[in-house]
Amino acid sequence: MMRRLLLLIGSAAILVLSGCASTSPEWSSSSADTRRDPRAAKAPRVDLSKQSVSNLMAPSNDLWVQIRQGFQLPELDSPLVDKQTQWLVNRPDYVNRSMARSSR
Repeated sequence: MMRRLLLLIGSAAILVLSGCASTSPEWSSSSADTRRDPRAAKAPRVDLSKQSVSNLMAPSNDLWVQIRQGFQLPELDSPLVDKQTQWLVNRPDYVNRSMARSSR
């Protein structure tokens, strides 16, 4: 009886594990997804030999480098910004608690 139970458990474990092992699909280079987008024909051609590459640099992770390169925030003149600013102005205790928590 015990041997039969162990055999049953072992068989079930093998079935479960073999079901989890899947093979990766074969990918071919002639996939149907490689068709050209018809919108690409309408896009203007860019001649990189005539373009400036100075704007193609990746943004730096260093804040000071970004500042030196003229990094600036956009103007934030909107009713939502004014509303949030006024909310913070009316709650200096909230701002003080937040600043105290950030220094821990």
